[in-house]
Amino acid sequence: MIVQHRISLQQDLYAKASDPVVFKRRMRMLSQLALYESQIYQKIYNFCTDDVNDYALTMQWIMQELYHVTDRNG
Repeated sequence: MIVQHRISLQQDLYAKASDPVVFKRRMRMLSQLALYESQIYQKIYNFCTDDVNDYALTMQWIMQELYHVTDRNG
């Protein structure tokens, strides 16, 4: 899912590269997305639980955070 968001941001960046404001925003989003991806890997690595429901709740949380990082309305 992160890859899809990265590709979408990159395509948007290339399509609107002549607009310096959009260019800076997309670069910032790509940077934040890379940082977020790294943090997610660390959290998954350190995740410990015996309850299967914790995984579903965690995935919902990850997806919500991913949409916040890549939201283009801000």
